[in-house]
Amino acid sequence: MSDNKHPDDCDPQIPLPAGATTDGWWSVNPEDNDPIRSLSWWERNVARIQVNIDGWQEANGDFTRGVSLYGLEGGQATANDARQIAAALTEAAAELDRLNLADDMAAAEDFAEKAETIIAALDRAGVDTLGELFEKRAATEKVDPTGPLTVGTIPDDDLDGLIAKTVPAEEEQ
Repeated sequence: MSDNKHPDDCDPQIPLPAGATTDGWWSVNPEDNDPIRSLSWWERNVARIQVNIDGWQEANGDFTRGVSLYGLEGGQATANDARQIAAALTEAAAELDRLNLADDMAAAEDFAEKAETIIAALDRAGVDTLGELFEKRAATEKVDPTGPLTVGTIPDDDLDGLIAKTVPAEEEQ
């Protein structure tokens, strides 16, 4: 795709990051031709300048976010313009910090939920560590317990599968 525009019928079903808006999957990543979309979280117009918190999201859900300036393009600003721009940048920095903290808190909550799932699985399996759980799985599936499964690199679906294969589901009452 040489025009760097993604087909109109393309619509990856990836949720927007919290607080972001977009106008859709209208472009492609020039490195891999996968769809990307622009994101916007915050915008201020001051002194012929637009200060944004914006970024891009890839079709796998990954996204970037930062402060962008648009408008002056090398033109001069007055002292008053500079003060207004500085105030908008300070406000943008505070908002970016807040957004990043919210992401960190959401990740921590997700981690806590996974930890609870792991602890419950360890209890059901009658083991004390993930290593023992991996060994138990290896014994039942005839796989190398020193293989690629390591803590911190297990995708959610693999973790669920590991637990399901290693620990019998609790019986219906």
